Amino acid sequence: EGATVKIQLSDHFSYGRLLRFTLPSIVMMLYTSVYGVVDGIFVSNYAGKTAFSALNLILPIFWGLDGIWLSIVAAELVALLLTLVFFIKYRKRYHYL
Repeated sequence: EGATVKIQLSDHFSYGRLLRFTLPSIVMMLYTSVYGVVDGIFVSNYAGKTAFSALNLILPIFWGLDGIWLSIVAAELVALLLTLVFFIKYRKRYHYL
């Protein structure tokens, strides 16, 4: 087998395995937080207090709606792929084209 080890949620987790499983999410959360702080510093220093306030009011709403939109699109793509896989797999059994 290759060097990758499959991690399943039913496995027993040591601290090392748990860290390997969660590290990508932790890194992305830290990156997003640092990006928000740095962006806030630049906006507040160069665009002013009003723009900074507007940014802090609008961005959470925008990110929430963006996350909902992306999850709907991802669910539709998964449903389409599963439909195609099952259609191809069972086409002879149910006399599809």
